[in-house]
Amino acid sequence: MRFSRLPACIAVALPLWAQTPVINPRGLINAFSQQPAPSTATPGGLLWVNGINLGPVEGFTAPPGEWPTTIGDPSLQVMVNGRPAAIGSATPSRLVIQVPWEIAAGAGAGNIVQVVVVKGEVRSRPAFVRVLAANPALRVKGDTGIGEAFTAGASPTLKLSATGLGNLPPEQRPENGKAVATEWPGAVRVYVDGLPAKVKASLSGERVGEFEIEIEVPEGATEGGIVELFAANAQAANSPTLGKPALRSSYLALPDAARAVRQVRTAGVQPRLVLANAPRREDGCYPSWLFDYTAMKVTAVEPCLIAAAQNAASPIIATAGSHTLAAFAGPAEGTAQDGLTTRVAVFKAGAEQPMLVQLPRAASVLAGGPNGSLLAVMPTTPPSAVTIDTTTGDVAEFQAQGGLPGIPGLPAAGAAFPGGAAFPGGLSVDLGGGLNVVLSAAIGLGNNTRAVLVGDKANTPTAAKLALLNPQNEVTATRDLPEGWLPLMPPLPVIQVPPGGTPPQITPVSRALLTFDNATRSLYILARKTDDSADGLIAFTGAELEQKTTPFPAGWFAASCTPNLNFYSIELARRLALFASSKPEKTVAPVCGARGFLMLDLPSGNVTEVPLPGVGQLNAGNAAGEINDFIYGNNTDPASTTGADTLYVLDGVAGSAFAINAPAEVSSFNGAFPVPALSVVLALGSLPQQAPGSAGIVVFNMQNEQAFLLPTPEGFASVQFTTVVQGSRKIVARGTKTGATGTQYLIYDLETRDLAFVPNPEGVAFVGAAPTAVAGGGAPGGGVPGGGVPGGGQPGGGQPGAGQPGGQAPAAIQIQLADPETNTVTGAAFNAERQLTGLIQVRVP
Repeated sequence: MRFSRLPACIAVALPLWAQTPVINPRGLINAFSQQPAPSTATPGGLLWVNGINLGPVEGFTAPPGEWPTTIGDPSLQVMVNGRPAAIGSATPSRLVIQVPWEIAAGAGAGNIVQVVVVKGEVRSRPAFVRVLAANPALRVKGDTGIGEAFTAGASPTLKLSATGLGNLPPEQRPENGKAVATEWPGAVRVYVDGLPAKVKASLSGERVGEFEIEIEVPEGATEGGIVELFAANAQAANSPTLGKPALRSSYLALPDAARAVRQVRTAGVQPRLVLANAPRREDGCYPSWLFDYTAMKVTAVEPCLIAAAQNAASPIIATAGSHTLAAFAGPAEGTAQDGLTTRVAVFKAGAEQPMLVQLPRAASVLAGGPNGSLLAVMPTTPPSAVTIDTTTGDVAEFQAQGGLPGIPGLPAAGAAFPGGAAFPGGLSVDLGGGLNVVLSAAIGLGNNTRAVLVGDKANTPTAAKLALLNPQNEVTATRDLPEGWLPLMPPLPVIQVPPGGTPPQITPVSRALLTFDNATRSLYILARKTDDSADGLIAFTGAELEQKTTPFPAGWFAASCTPNLNFYSIELARRLALFASSKPEKTVAPVCGARGFLMLDLPSGNVTEVPLPGVGQLNAGNAAGEINDFIYGNNTDPASTTGADTLYVLDGVAGSAFAINAPAEVSSFNGAFPVPALSVVLALGSLPQQAPGSAGIVVFNMQNEQAFLLPTPEGFASVQFTTVVQGSRKIVARGTKTGATGTQYLIYDLETRDLAFVPNPEGVAFVGAAPTAVAGGGAPGGGVPGGGVPGGGQPGGGQPGAGQPGGQAPAAIQIQLADPETNTVTGAAFNAERQLTGLIQVRVP
């Protein structure tokens, strides 16, 4: 590379820090959570801006309670969507700023805003961050985002420091860059070690953009307990600890009557509260037991617990952000269609029996409600609901803006109550001329308008139109698709049906791909020419939805040999990406080969191709996905049937693809489990001619484009991934000993790569899942916790078989639950004879 030499006079006149500022496209980071980009912030919250040539060489630190919006000579400003941000500190590589209070957060997923550094007359290229209405995060020692919480005061009264609780009304918020003590009017909840704490929150009068969270540490909280913060019903992005946690392993033996346990549930923020149930009896009751790991005792539950759905594996409701468990209390008073019961049982840690709550009307659905409450939904006309305060048991009528559909945990629009009663909100559109099949999900365009594709056939439409709907789902206008183009319909999944079995009915709707870019007011439809000669994007842009068609580059098609065809949003570069192949597939392929990626630049509307390096091909249909604007997939090798040896990755920000080879010790790997908080993907590594996990766990680091192996320890034949404890950067795995004589929990440290063994309780040989041979002559267990291969299921959500006397079909079992938010794993324990003996719970330090 050649450089031109500047004249000496110019070089002297141009100080180093006044050179063109450059923001790292992945350099906007929440100051407290430290989550990798694309990070999130809130109005009034704190943000790190990382890059080069940003601040003065000599550095700058603002007074603690008053930050300026302009510093230096020439002047330095940071503009957030055109508004100057207050600057707390500045160096050439980092600026610490406060997001202006006036920045609009938007609803739901928030609003993507641009950040630009301006030095004199020179401006950086914009970088992007998502601004949410509420995005709480707690400060930790060392400002690393993980570890021990930063505290002031003396126990039991402590002060925590937080950011991102939300916005204030204009008349109450301080000026940007000013620290003014202001009582926080919003709802705030704090749990310490799973126990609710008394809490008071206010804006700091000393530190800009920070909130002081004063708590009373609850009695019973242990050293190293996790702090969980909730504000405006949003959970904090990080969960630090009070003090240094220690490894804790607790075991509770099953009473003889509880040996039929098949399901386990833990409370959202209180893992020491565990409910286990046996299969449903003929009278509709589920025999259940309360496992209290605080009191270290097991108690049979009274009254009986019931569920509206007769095939429900468990009647127990575990909701995120709650320290309780709940279930309908039997016996049933009616049916799911007219209301199952008027009683709800609420379980709390430390209480041997539940609190019984009386409802005003019979309900059929239980779900999580706002601020840690429960929602009981009644099949009235229209459906109604009440909230249950899980602390006091108080019941109040629930009023939801826009109705009940869409509330997390409740039936989706168009679904049904347990038992078959219709839930409102299903979409039915008839445009006439045989166009009456909804092909896509409805997508919001703003101005009380939604768009949906409607065709004549679900799987292979021969005609289709775009319909515009008002809030009442009435058609207000339609748009024709360009001649010779139709929506690309991903193929239906292939379901294996045993001989003599009945294939399940699949509802083939909402499969066409639509996406809307608010900044350019453009709606994009993935489409294919009717003669299969090209794929492309149909855009409807602007207030009049003017049509434009952009064919993909010649020879490039969407990888449509998988039902999992998706647009991937590249937030940091304002792009969309999808897997691409070399031909127009129409059916599911065992290996959906992709030759690279296609990227849509949203500002320009242009599409470019990104081929894989070399002559590689990746599998777009299995273990492929997205993490922090990296799109990844395992390579495919026709000569290998055991797995992959390379992970292909698209860096959506750089717009280029790269390959990460498996470590030399690994013959192949299977699956891919993303961990966004760490920007890594995990997979199970194999030794030659051996099972997945025989080599250990492969860690693919997206940021440095490298992989390393956490090896299977000596004396073990393989390891199976269980979960990642993000708060301490550790992986929990279940190791199978050589000769299948036992299993044991293992804890890998991702930073030091150290390995800790969790000793099994006395008399316990196997943990976490039913072994491959089961006493009683029944069918062997076959599941692997966490889906076995990363990417095959949620952590800890395996469904191992249980075995039944006489060779009956095994009942579904969920006997391992991994909760990375509370750093715990709860699993079944078996003796050497493979008999279920109890439950073990491990707290990971």
